[in-house]
Amino acid sequence: MRLQNSVLATIIAFSVSLSVNPVTTTLQRDPMTVSYGFSGTRPLTPAQDLSTVTPFVAAWSAVLPESEGYKVARPCSRRAPERITDVWRPDSALIARFERELAPLLQGALERGPFSRPPAWSSGNYYRQHVGIVVEGRKIVYANGFVPSGQGGVPGSWQTQLVDACDGGARYFGAEFDVESGRVQNLAFNSEAMQPSDLSH
Repeated sequence: MRLQNSVLATIIAFSVSLSVNPVTTTLQRDPMTVSYGFSGTRPLTPAQDLSTVTPFVAAWSAVLPESEGYKVARPCSRRAPERITDVWRPDSALIARFERELAPLLQGALERGPFSRPPAWSSGNYYRQHVGIVVEGRKIVYANGFVPSGQGGVPGSWQTQLVDACDGGARYFGAEFDVESGRVQNLAFNSEAMQPSDLSH
């Protein structure tokens, strides 16, 4: 009887603990990481040798219409902003500030990434599309970057319509700039396409 009472007391105490401190299965993402598809993350740090960082080409940057802002929450194959509540239009000065901070971080992520094949390009080879979004009350500038393929080239509507693609690995990225903190966060590359050898495992 004493043993049964002890077990019962333990069960009651555990139940009370769960009601006060419920177990959550929600995974909180760390904004100061770079994600590679859906397979894993690494710390978001700049290139070790800043001389390897090539500047962005100004003519390859565009601010998209506000109507495109909500679309960044639904990319085909990478991590995306959550709970977008509003959209807005960032100005050129803010975009320039964002891109100064982004280039060395992007280059660092390219150099350290677990890609099946190292990218044959650097930070300066990306076209960038920018939209202003609001996430949890914070104003964010979102960059959607892509390196044109040799076959398809640059889409004719890239300055007005969001470019999205499934897979592609390092050829496509997204990144956020928190306006208030001045911090680049949540850099994410697309997933890489599965190879036939992957399907046999």
